[in-house]
Amino acid sequence: MRLLLIIIIYMFTFLTTVYADVSPSQKFDISFYGQIDMSFFYKHNNDKNSGFQDTDRFSLHLVETETLFGAEFNYEKLSGVLELQPVNSIDIFKRYFATYNFLDDLSLTVGKDWTLAGYSEYFTQYSDDYNALWRYGTLIEQRLPQLRLTWKNLSFAVIWADDPEFDMDDYSESIFQLTNYIPRFELAYRYESDDFIYKIYAGYAGYNMNIKESLSWDSYSSAYLQSFYVGAGAMYDFGRVYISMNVFMGTNLAIWGGMADKNWDTESYLPKYIDTSDSFTSVGTLGIATSIGIRIIDILELTFGGGYTTSSHDSITLNGGPIQFSAYINLPITIGENFYVIPEIAYYEQTADQFKRYTGSDFFAGVYTVIYF
Repeated sequence: MRLLLIIIIYMFTFLTTVYADVSPSQKFDISFYGQIDMSFFYKHNNDKNSGFQDTDRFSLHLVETETLFGAEFNYEKLSGVLELQPVNSIDIFKRYFATYNFLDDLSLTVGKDWTLAGYSEYFTQYSDDYNALWRYGTLIEQRLPQLRLTWKNLSFAVIWADDPEFDMDDYSESIFQLTNYIPRFELAYRYESDDFIYKIYAGYAGYNMNIKESLSWDSYSSAYLQSFYVGAGAMYDFGRVYISMNVFMGTNLAIWGGMADKNWDTESYLPKYIDTSDSFTSVGTLGIATSIGIRIIDILELTFGGGYTTSSHDSITLNGGPIQFSAYINLPITIGENFYVIPEIAYYEQTADQFKRYTGSDFFAGVYTVIYF
């Protein structure tokens, strides 16, 4: 990832340096953009981590984590983006990539950008750090280093990610070491017109699991874990009303972060090692989400939506499966050009964990604001 970042920065530096020497026939364009997000939410929580005791808190973020500043450039057949997220102290570079257009319909992109698999752009759920029904009916999209080839509406990406880091719950005293044995691969087809969008996507990830029974790695066994996933999303705009839907299914999505519950119970979505059979369970997940937007007047909309996911382990020992649900309703208000205030209420629930036990719920009520420039 560092190498990709260095390449992109050098590319920006070079193009900026030669800008003054560009002849009138060579058009170099650079533009800047950004957004500033703020939020104030009340949260009511009741989950197993608090012993199912009701807890209430208020959160005020004068600068929300989605705040960003970016630059776009175009120079003949080359274009690119450098996007900074100053609030994120862990990874300030939100996106950085360059695209070379070989032909009008064929391009190659190198750098850090959004992954292809997933469709959440019209699920405008702003609470809980702009959740967008991720994990609750939509498959989470990530910003990762990748090599992406696009021909017309079809894109294929080879994606590099860090080795997964988590504590795998199991039924033995084994110690696990999980590594990527190949990059992730994702494929997507997207069609867009003035009133209709649809997207079909798929992906694959493979991992090597080393398993040791003692403190030394001198003797260990290995196993392979795989994650497959497919899905489709669509939006149709009727004029005053627009409707979005998404459905996905996959296996072992939590290994790479595609399916987990960040609030309550991530372990329910991870494969489990059964030492009596020297094997891993496989976790299958099905998710569905829908949303509706109503344009009441030019400066006022009403949007509401919900999502549901259900998972299961292919193991007699774990015959249950986690289920979670979320719903929201908000009222986007246009205050001025590129300035929006969005009151919202939302509900999140993990109906069952891997053992069919109720795990908890969250209720949010508050306001999200955003300014684009």
